[in-house]
Amino acid sequence: MSCRRRHGFAGRLLLASLWAPLAVSPWGCQPQPIDERTPKPAAVTPQEQAEAVVDRPRAPGEDDGLEVARWSIANNEVLIRRSLARYAQRDVRIGVDAATLEHHGFRAVIMDEADLTKFLIDVGGTTKALTVWFGQVPSWRELARTLLESPRVAMIDGKAERLPGGWLRLMTRAWTVPLEEGGYLDVQVAAQLVSDSNDISGLLNRDSLRGRVWETASIHAELPRNAALILISAPPESPDLEEDPEGPPSRPENAGSGPAAELPPTLGEFLLTDFEARPSRRLVLVLKAKLPDILFVEPVPTAGARPAPMEPVLPLPSEDPPADAP
Repeated sequence: MSCRRRHGFAGRLLLASLWAPLAVSPWGCQPQPIDERTPKPAAVTPQEQAEAVVDRPRAPGEDDGLEVARWSIANNEVLIRRSLARYAQRDVRIGVDAATLEHHGFRAVIMDEADLTKFLIDVGGTTKALTVWFGQVPSWRELARTLLESPRVAMIDGKAERLPGGWLRLMTRAWTVPLEEGGYLDVQVAAQLVSDSNDISGLLNRDSLRGRVWETASIHAELPRNAALILISAPPESPDLEEDPEGPPSRPENAGSGPAAELPPTLGEFLLTDFEARPSRRLVLVLKAKLPDILFVEPVPTAGARPAPMEPVLPLPSEDPPADAP
């Protein structure tokens, strides 16, 4: 029995349906007559599907805080790496080295929200889309979880490690930080394993970090307005694959002819890969920074403020001719 169970977000959920439902006939499998005069619905393009997922309607007040979306995409490692590299903003830090994060099975990049539609199209779209408004989150809140019903072996920091049974959770907290001009959303993400019975029991433990916390793989980002933190799982490193995310993976010529030994899942795969699906799928977490317009209005001059200097006025040419003119 697999230890992974599908989890949901608490709160108001929005389900964006991406594919047209299959028509089920109430008369079993007998074909039904088709009226050629009835206009057929127009096919939905990948662009329209992606826009419907990314640009969801928002309720009043959902303009200051954290919005979290979860997508289910195809488990195509090469396509995912290329798409992340194509749209990543490298001027925003995430507080952890990318290689260290990947050794724990996570990938994290910052994207402009305007690029999310193109990113979703490039990875092949999503079959499920759930969105929830978190708002201001001063206490730790659950993003994802999976139950390890028995001890499991996971790849952590590049090494196989035996984990005790318990709840493996991905947690976050976030709040708006105003500045003199503008502001940003302070976002933190951490993975934890709660295995002790005293830590598992009680609702007070839901909003706190207990048990084992992987601090070296924790994320701390200052998201500017309309930016998004993308979290996705990463498989164990394969030393015989190319490192260039824009290039196709290749095997060395001297690779052994026998089948490669399958490595255990990474910590990130336990949390963000759906192995129950056939074939398996990746779960993408999209943490969007929403900041109110009031933080970005231009300041109004106060009373007594010195006016801006005016440009000098050039004298108009005289209509009288110069005295020495003939």
